[in-house]
Amino acid sequence: MPRGLLRVRGRDTVKFLQGLTTQHVASALEGGGAASYGAFLSAKGRLLGDALFYFPRGEGDDEVLLDVDASFLPGLQRHLKMYKLRSKVKIKDVSSELRVLQAPLGLGLRSAAEDATILNTPTSELKSYAILTTPDPRHEAFGHRAVVPADAAAAAGWDAANDDVYAAILASQGVLEGEALAGLVPLEANVDVLQGVSFHKGCYVGQELTARAQFKGAVRKRLLPVLLRPDSGAPAPARLLPLPGGKGAPVAGWEALSDEDLNGPAAVAAAEAELTLSGDGKPKSVGKVIMPPVPGSNVAVAMLRLEYLMEAKG
Repeated sequence: MPRGLLRVRGRDTVKFLQGLTTQHVASALEGGGAASYGAFLSAKGRLLGDALFYFPRGEGDDEVLLDVDASFLPGLQRHLKMYKLRSKVKIKDVSSELRVLQAPLGLGLRSAAEDATILNTPTSELKSYAILTTPDPRHEAFGHRAVVPADAAAAAGWDAANDDVYAAILASQGVLEGEALAGLVPLEANVDVLQGVSFHKGCYVGQELTARAQFKGAVRKRLLPVLLRPDSGAPAPARLLPLPGGKGAPVAGWEALSDEDLNGPAAVAAAEAELTLSGDGKPKSVGKVIMPPVPGSNVAVAMLRLEYLMEAKG
């Protein structure tokens, strides 16, 4: 998966990040966890992108690693430096020194390591190399993540899976990362659902729009996974991937997913394509596709108006 790492280090690290992100960084550190999730906003409250925050030295630390989509890293680095001013912090791209590995639960992939359980095994080879290992703080379906020295990862021969595998797992939960989030409203992009927004911290850049939406309860649309069925003239995907349930539900259907399952034709849907609700009357626009399916999959991510959704039966 194309990820990058920024290191923020210095005595003002927590205070500095606290004023720039939707996450309560100080509280996350005090909680003793190794990771948390949050987003960075523009002054107008729109998303620039998201990040996973790693705390390699534990509580009271002066260092935080930001795990971000590689496409978002240059923009985030510029954003942080713009607000640095007199803060006692150093910001460095350490992507060439460290690698982020990720193993989804139950996939049996040889991507991050031998299989999906290795990151959770104290005696595993990976544990001896890793700077830190942690469950993904967003959702249990995303499994575990680890930060390891780049040379150790290369020497161990851990093979990267097709990036489409990772993208398909994100799509199954209606999740976007990095610059794909740019311009969206945090609550509409489910940053709150993924434990990435604190409504009990002080001010931060872009806070007003998010706070107002939460106070008014005015979230009328959200990112959601959608299953696309091709028209009769379009080639059907080689495999239909069932969607997992909600948080806490088993990740059924993804156990056997591999590169081979993602090399067929995708269901056709261009980004920004309108989705309409057909019935007896005039078709109604219910949203639009934000991220089309990866090759071989029929799962897309769409921004849908919640008023048109029906409660699941059973």
